[in-house]
Amino acid sequence: MAPLHFLVVAFPGQGHINPARALAERLARATPGARVTLSAAVSAHRRMFPSLASPDDEVHDGAISYIPYSDGYDHGFSLFAGDGDQAERYVEAFGRVGRETFAAVLDRLAARGRPVTCVVYAMLMWWAAEVARERGVPRALYWIQPATMLAVYYHYFRAPGGPVGHRRARRNR
Repeated sequence: MAPLHFLVVAFPGQGHINPARALAERLARATPGARVTLSAAVSAHRRMFPSLASPDDEVHDGAISYIPYSDGYDHGFSLFAGDGDQAERYVEAFGRVGRETFAAVLDRLAARGRPVTCVVYAMLMWWAAEVARERGVPRALYWIQPATMLAVYYHYFRAPGGPVGHRRARRNR
């Protein structure tokens, strides 16, 4: 059996990279002999490792490796730098390009003899879960917000007036 290989996928926004790194470090400590790789967008990878000759180089730093995916905005994204449609264009590119390049990351790691055995993704990385499922790789969601926010989302979506609760109430009439 191949050794465990966790691939932690991080959204490139503020407040997402450090929790992903902390989780990757905990996985490495808690699972001796396992490989742990953190994947963030190229723009975040460049900020973490500014001296790389190529922005998509894989970095090995002790127990954790770092390998980027592209979100279509390799030089970074600023919500306030463009017009009002900039965020919508980013979300579209993030889902389309991120999905494609993340799939390539999984394929590249497998080709190097290090197949991923579990994808750990953040809440905004829905396409990472889909890519993992399509390849038969187990996946797990990690939640970086306070548990209170999970409860708020749950009750909002399940409440009688919320999006899901409203449909449920109509169906039960």
